[in-house]
Parts: sequence; C-alpha cells; structure tokens
Amino acid sequence: ATYQLLHAFLPSESVCTENLTPFLKLLPCKGRSGLATLLNPHPLFDSNWHGIGVHVVWREDTGIEVKLTFGAVLDPVRVSRGKRDWSFSSLFGRSVSRACPVVSNSSVAVQLPVGSPFQVEPEPTFTEKGASFFDLSSATFPLDVALRWPFEEQFQPAPVLPSSPLTVSRVLTGGSWSQGGVLFNFINRQNVTQEVVSVETAPWFINYFLNTRMVSIDGERRDDIIIDTSYTLPNGHRPSRLETTLRLPPHSETQITMLFSKSFIAYTEHPPDAERGWDLPPAVISFADPNDPEGPEQRIYTRNLLIDLPTPDFSMPYNVIIMSSTVIALFFGSVFNLLTRKFVWVKTGETDVIH
Repeated sequence: ATYQLLHAFLPSESVCTENLTPFLKLLPCKGRSGLATLLNPHPLFDSNWHGIGVHVVWREDTGIEVKLTFGAVLDPVRVSRGKRDWSFSSLFGRSVSRACPVVSNSSVAVQLPVGSPFQVEPEPTFTEKGASFFDLSSATFPLDVALRWPFEEQFQPAPVLPSSPLTVSRVLTGGSWSQGGVLFNFINRQNVTQEVVSVETAPWFINYFLNTRMVSIDGERRDDIIIDTSYTLPNGHRPSRLETTLRLPPHSETQITMLFSKSFIAYTEHPPDAERGWDLPPAVISFADPNDPEGPEQRIYTRNLLIDLPTPDFSMPYNVIIMSSTVIALFFGSVFNLLTRKFVWVKTGETDVIH
C-alpha cells in the first residue's frame, strides 16, 4: 500500500496554560472526568520536562486510530520540600473525581520502588510485576493515589546516576553573520557497535555544505563510519532535511563537524523579537537496542539551538521618526509663533515698551 510519512517540528513554543486546551478537546470527556482531570496546566508546565504527542495511524479493519500522549517529569522532592512522598493532589493539584463514562478501559499503574519500606494508598485493584494497578471502573472516588515512605525523614538521592549507553550533544560553532558550523558529539559506552540514524530538519535559510563534513573518532579522521547520507535541499520556504546513518564503534567518542550558510532574509520576514535569534529544531537520533534488534526503536532528541541571522537595525525608523518629528515641531512652533503674534506699543509712565 502507498502511504506518506509526514515529519514536522515545532522548535519552540511559549508556555501558556491555553496550550493544553486544544489537546483536551480531542479527548472523549475533555478534562471534566477520568484521568484527563489530572491534566492541570499549571503544575504540568511547571515540571522539569513535558511533551505532548499525537499519533494518527490508518487501520484497514477499523479506520483511523488516534493515540494521544502527554508525558511529564515531575519532582516530588521539590514539591514536598525534601521528601519524596507524592500523591495526585500534590503533583497535579487535583484528584480523579469520577470515571469517564464513555471509555472502555481506564486504569492507573504505579511502579513500586525497591529498597526502603513504602506505603501505597488507597488499596490497589491488583499488583503484578512490581507495579500496582488501579481500575477506575471499580475505584472509590475521589481517587487520590499516593506513594509514601513513612520512615523516611529526608530523601537522600543517589550520588552517582548510571550513565546512558549512548549520549548525543550538538552545539553551534563560528560567529559569522553569513556562515556558521555545527558540531555533533556521539559517545558510545557499549561493548558493541551501535548503528544510529540522525535526522535533522533545518529552516529554509540554512544550507549545509556536505563537502565540509569531517568525522573523527578520538581525534582520528574516520569518514568510513558513515554508511549512508540523504540531503534534501531547501526549496523556497520549505526546510531542508539531512539524514545520516552512522556506525559507532564500541567505547568511542565520535565528533562530526560541518559548515552551513545563512541566507539574508527580507526585513518583513523577521519576527517581532528578531534580536532573539531563530530556532534550529533538535536533531532526532534513532537506534535499536543491540541486544534486542526486533524491539521498539529508541530515540534521542538533542537540544534546539538559536541561530543569529543578519538582522537590520529596526530601531532606525523609530529614531528617524522621533528626530523628524522634533525638527518639524520646533520649526512649525517658531514659524507659527512669529506669524500669529502681534507687536503693539504699551506706555508705562515715561517709557515705551514693545510687547
């Protein structure tokens, strides 16, 4: 069957409580009942990280299937001032008041910790494989799931977190108005070779120079690790797309540098905050687990970057208007004063004074 895969990026968006409203309108019960009542914009957008996903899939037997996801990383230690106890009301400011009447299945899963004694409230519907499940169809409302450590006065985090087997970073290099550079840094801490696919979508005013691309591993030039490269040039105001397949050796640090040119754009195409810069969307690094090649694909997103483009002096029209208005006001005021003022003789005793 023929299909089209559409790939798009929104590199940045100003945080606003109304950003969640269109998402809630797609849900069957909106935000009035069910788990959707926990989607409180204020605590969610105050989290360390949040992401919204909309997945649309065509099924031959059922038609269009829409999957909506909302992920957030919340810090209960920051909320509870030193303790890791949490509940729906402390994290989201709400509890589940009732189940959504039109859903066929609705449940809450809580991954149970390992180590110190803990307490789960209320009693879960069932527990299996190290997780407690709450079925909303048979739950007692309002449902305020909580996980507490009754014998812990202060939470002490682990001093060292385990390192990720694969890390990726991206930075900009160069400070020219017409050209710049990008530096990718891949660190493979695994014992096996890892094949990754890097996909980067750049705005139309950025044009990469593939002939300037340099690949080095631990300081040694290694262009042979690039398996395949696909580059779609920007067309008009359509963005460019660079897809690169790499084979990273085990226990290695790979660096990729490449130059790009910056286009001069019309002054009417600049945003209101032109001095802030333009957003470069994050690159997507896709790879499979070497121990489970048939498993789900994993992704790493780099940080979005800001690019400085040649920006005109938008304050100049303001300065010209202010200066011209000042000169006109002074000239007009002086001429108008001379044309409308009358000079007469006024006698004050023996002295004549002209006014």
